[in-house]
Amino acid sequence: ESDEESEEEEEDEDPNDETHDPPEWKALPDEVRAKVMEVVWIKESRQPWWPAIILHPKNVRGNLGKGAMQKIKTHYVLQHYVHDQSEGTTGANTFTYILHQKVKPFLEHLEEYKEGRVPEQKNKIVGKRYADKFFAGVKLAEEEAKLTDKWDRAKWLVGEKKKRRKKKKPKAKPKA
Repeated sequence: ESDEESEEEEEDEDPNDETHDPPEWKALPDEVRAKVMEVVWIKESRQPWWPAIILHPKNVRGNLGKGAMQKIKTHYVLQHYVHDQSEGTTGANTFTYILHQKVKPFLEHLEEYKEGRVPEQKNKIVGKRYADKFFAGVKLAEEEAKLTDKWDRAKWLVGEKKKRRKKKKPKAKPKA
């Protein structure tokens, strides 16, 4: 009986409840807030529809992050799904913002876009330079889009930030 009571208490204290939203969440338009952590397809010029995840603008640093809140009514802030096997990184340095109308739900359009065709270039398939990154990104995006709790997505993003921030230890000087 006490287990059931504690489960009910946890449900009452839902951290996603709007009453617990910090100011940076309340600043987002409702339609944007609902899309944060959603897996989507995005369309950039001369590229295939590419898998990405919508982020909160405050999660992005640098020049992109500075202007993100100003554009939030018309643009989403996103992280591309990319996997670079040669570097062993996922999604590194691939943030962007894009107009709301250039975003489509991922699973609904998976069959249509998963081959990496570029409409502006007579539907040719994504070039060799990006093919591995694209297809690995599609695979990861598909896995994450199927997660029932959207807050379980993009765990790799947090790991990448930590990995990039690690300071290199100075090499020990050889003993003479």
